[in-house]
Amino acid sequence: MIGLARVLVIGAGNEIMGNDGIGLAVIERINKLKLSPQVKTMVMGTDCWSVLNEAVQYELIIIVDAVSTGGKEGEVYFFPAQELDPTPRPYSLHDFTWVDLFRLTGLLKRTFVFGVETNTLNLGTEISPYLWKKMDDFAAKLYKILTLAAGPTGKNALEFSRVFREGQINMEGYSGHKNPGNEIMNHSDFI
Repeated sequence: MIGLARVLVIGAGNEIMGNDGIGLAVIERINKLKLSPQVKTMVMGTDCWSVLNEAVQYELIIIVDAVSTGGKEGEVYFFPAQELDPTPRPYSLHDFTWVDLFRLTGLLKRTFVFGVETNTLNLGTEISPYLWKKMDDFAAKLYKILTLAAGPTGKNALEFSRVFREGQINMEGYSGHKNPGNEIMNHSDFI
């Protein structure tokens, strides 16, 4: 993986399903901050295939998306995407999610999820006022992660992944290294 850029942050979600667009909104907000040149952001929306050619070029991938675990709205989860439990289901191209694509291509092992708990999904383009008020907090938490992953510490993104998995990175202020598991996989817009 020598020569790969370091960190790709991808906003996922459906912008016409209200709170499901939170990943896209967080990417929009994080783009207003001064990011390391080692970090690139892009929007996937609901089309996982659109990011594949770009994603293979990065050491570390962070997917920013809405999650639905039954937790408190606005809670933030950060965890390795490999912890997402695959849910057996009949496959068609409509059922194929980014998790399926990244697992198939080997990208899942270098992918993390930055998930924002959203208890409601409604048809419409507006994110709830409660989540919108917390947008700066979401961006600040993601910025902290990006600073650790691409910062001048001498550690590359894969090293960040290793030390995170070993619990050596203080993630104070996050809901923790919680595996929301099947609750996320059953959330049909988490693609």
